Amino acid sequence: MLRYYPDTGRVTIADTSESGSPLIFDTNDGLLSVNPSDVKIGSYRIDTAYTASSRGQDSSISTVDINIDHYISDVTPGATVVRGLLRTVWDSGPQPLDSLWRSASGSHLDILAAVGSTTKPQTSSGTARMATMGFFSFFVASNKLYLNERLVMRAQDPGGPPAISITRPKLTVYYRLLVGSFAV
Repeated sequence: MLRYYPDTGRVTIADTSESGSPLIFDTNDGLLSVNPSDVKIGSYRIDTAYTASSRGQDSSISTVDINIDHYISDVTPGATVVRGLLRTVWDSGPQPLDSLWRSASGSHLDILAAVGSTTKPQTSSGTARMATMGFFSFFVASNKLYLNERLVMRAQDPGGPPAISITRPKLTVYYRLLVGSFAV
């Protein structure tokens, strides 16, 4: 149900299908305010490929664990909120999600992979394990926009040949962002 309050100019919309008619829109709530210079459209290149690999001989475990904040640009003082879209394109070739724009609000899962192959049935010592998880998040700190890259990779050797490895290749992150604050 739409209501207009002429004395104040307030507009509300309530969901009348639920008991109590909860508000789903209220002009008294803060709305996202974005300076035109804080509409960010572009790309960021990550020129480092990461690989976790075993030697195939000694039950070794190789781990990559990074947490890097990449500077994107300056933003208007007071901007604290990032909303928009992103997509990633790997150099190794198209991945299933490469062509899709996804929400850039919060953390974006870029890679999730796990493999456990048994080389000797019924024994844990004969299992080669590889796993990786990678996330991207945009955030604002001290009037600067950053892209956080968080990647954890692990390759555990089965105790003998062959060696195993897992790689997150170089990539480009494309973004379309609104950076601002909620104003009342």
